[in-house]
Amino acid sequence: MIALLVADLKPVDSNRAVRSLLIAIAIGAAAAFGAMLISFEPRPELLDGRNLKFLFVKLFFASSVAGIATVFLTKVVRPGVQLHYSLALAFLPFVGMMGIAARALASVPFNAWPGMIVENDSLTCVLAIPLLSALPFVILVRALRVGAPTDLALAGEIAGLVASSIGASACALFCVEQSVSSIAIWYGLPIGLGAFGGSKLGPRLLRW
Repeated sequence: MIALLVADLKPVDSNRAVRSLLIAIAIGAAAAFGAMLISFEPRPELLDGRNLKFLFVKLFFASSVAGIATVFLTKVVRPGVQLHYSLALAFLPFVGMMGIAARALASVPFNAWPGMIVENDSLTCVLAIPLLSALPFVILVRALRVGAPTDLALAGEIAGLVASSIGASACALFCVEQSVSSIAIWYGLPIGLGAFGGSKLGPRLLRW
């Protein structure tokens, strides 16, 4: 009986889960940007001078978080894998942005702070990022189930971080900000909340 069971045994493709995950990230990014184009209109003024500089800042911030978190996600997708580095590394871009924001605020009078922190599109961004993150998160969860992670809360947290960062990248193409302080708060907050929400949903959605 044992001989029959192992007769056609083939080695397990250890990279299958990682490939599925990377494909899911690409599909999730396409879904987020597609939803952005359907729901909102890209703003031509984003390509003008100062606005273009802040567009690059937003995209660099969001893509840095997504890139670092993706590295962690490719590790936890496999069952029983222990991380060799702290997940806190994925939050280094937040620390950098907050440091730059604090320096910018310190360079101007206090009465100028409200205009630098709350801009015309601030509320739009904080609401749009979770909406644009929903599809990437669902797609990532389906890909994670292929790999069967064992730390479900951690896997959900990192998936939420990646999905929210993707949503923030899509949001950057229609929200206009002209202050690093505004970007640090109104992009950092929903990205962080996405990670928190993912940690709570992970044990339910990824349960074997």
